[in-house]
Amino acid sequence: MIYLAIGAGLLLLWMWGRSEMIRRGGWRVFAGLASVVLVVVGISLSIRGDWFIGLPMVLLAVGAATGGRINRGGFRPTSSSPPDRPRDGMSGADARSILGVGPEASVEDIRAAYTRLMQRAHPDKGGSAGLAAQLNAARDRLLKG
Repeated sequence: MIYLAIGAGLLLLWMWGRSEMIRRGGWRVFAGLASVVLVVVGISLSIRGDWFIGLPMVLLAVGAATGGRINRGGFRPTSSSPPDRPRDGMSGADARSILGVGPEASVEDIRAAYTRLMQRAHPDKGGSAGLAAQLNAARDRLLKG
C-alpha cells in the first residue's frame, strides 16, 4: 500500500514539471487527486492498525485539499469599477496597440499595418479567428471612428 502512495506521489511530481495546464492553475485538480489518494491510503493503513502512519496521511490529505482552494495572488475583487470602455468594446489606444501604430499614424499606415498582420493571422493562413476578429475591430475603430 505504501508503494502505491509513493508511486502516486512520484507520478504527480513528474506531471507537475511536464504539464502546462498545471502551471496555469490546473494544479488544483492534482491537489484534489492527491488528497483522495492520501485519504484512501491513510484510512486503509489505520484500519490495518498502522494508525501512526495512517493518521498523518489523512491530515496531509486535508492539507492538500484545502491548499487547492487557496487563492495565491490571483484575482482579488476590488471595490473600484473597471475603466470606462467605449460602447464597441475597444478604445483607440487598444486599437493602436493591437495594430502596432502610433497616435500620429495616417490612414495608409493603419491599412498597411492591418494588411501585414492579417496576412499572418487570417484563419485560412493558419491563424486564429479570434485574432483576426481583433484585428478587424481595431482597424474599424481607427478608420471609422
